[in-house]
Amino acid sequence: GLIRGVRSVALMLLSWLLLLMTVLAAGFLAALPFTGLDGLWDTGSATALVLSAAAALIILINTAYQDGRADNLPPLVLRWAVRIAAILLTPLVILAFWGLALRIGQHGLTPDRIIALACALIGAGYAAGYGFAALQPFWRKGADWMQPLERTNVITAGLEIAVILALFSPLADPARLSVADQVARLQRGAVEPHRFDYRFLRFESGKTGEAALARLTRSSNADIARRAREVAALKERWDDNDLGRPEQTPVIEVIGVPLPTGFLSPVAADDARSLCTRQDECVATTRDLDGDGVMDVLLAQRHGTTLWARDAAGAWKAEAHYAHLRCVDGEQEDPRDRLRQGHIRIEKPRWPDLALGDAPPSPPRIEIMDRCPPANPSAPNAPTPVITPAD
Repeated sequence: GLIRGVRSVALMLLSWLLLLMTVLAAGFLAALPFTGLDGLWDTGSATALVLSAAAALIILINTAYQDGRADNLPPLVLRWAVRIAAILLTPLVILAFWGLALRIGQHGLTPDRIIALACALIGAGYAAGYGFAALQPFWRKGADWMQPLERTNVITAGLEIAVILALFSPLADPARLSVADQVARLQRGAVEPHRFDYRFLRFESGKTGEAALARLTRSSNADIARRAREVAALKERWDDNDLGRPEQTPVIEVIGVPLPTGFLSPVAADDARSLCTRQDECVATTRDLDGDGVMDVLLAQRHGTTLWARDAAGAWKAEAHYAHLRCVDGEQEDPRDRLRQGHIRIEKPRWPDLALGDAPPSPPRIEIMDRCPPANPSAPNAPTPVITPAD
């Protein structure tokens, strides 16, 4: 019928792709002894690449084999391509297992790696059966061309069902196995506490991961327990994205007398001073701005100046931010330059803060421009007004 004819033509056209795919796979494998495996591992997706190549070969082998009847055999060149491709499956699957073993050894189990391991296991079933079918004529003369391929497809289909059922059962649940392996690596010291992915437990491994994270909050290791509690408190996967990053000492250009003790101590990633990573990025000077006899710090960056003062516990806290907008030739003036020149003038606001009822006081707000007007008054793109505190 028409459908059978279209199917046969489509399979025949696809089968000729097997010739190209076989040449590419053979060339790739033949080049490995000369190029080494480093380039393959450096891709970061070696297992996925070789398993995809193996899957393509399996599909194309079947398009060439079709029903395997003697009166429907493909041309001789395709029959040889089928045999060679069937043999090439074995080294491709071995490379997949090798790459997985290296990644698991370095970074432990993850759900993706467990699923890749399941795919590699299925690929191994195809490689064994297809390789046997391709090599059978060497010890069994007169055997039908690639006939064991049919039995292999049926057996491997059963293997696929078994693997899928196992992945969806507690037996080989990717989340359960990954959580157990990752936590074990943390506890035996294979991964340092600040490098461990606590967010994986919180957001990507279901109830199993949440239970493991809860156990880590009670760890005897204070660092692990603290980091686990911080992540357990998060509501979204990417909340506080720098959480857990090691503390670092800010790099600040100091104008005038040295900064007060403790201001240049290592700070966490959520501290604004952690953004000061280069000598010319932040400029600071000291002033007693509120007249209490204690020196405060003015820290200027590209788009504004922050007032830092000690709180009741003696810790440094950002108390106010000043967004300056003085335009010179259409460009916003850099507040760091003014701080370097000592051009600081303290002015009290004309209007006081206002409190209504029990609400905290609110500063007056005025309308200013969020960017400089163009140097040419007739130029388009007028500045957009925004609302900001007056002081």
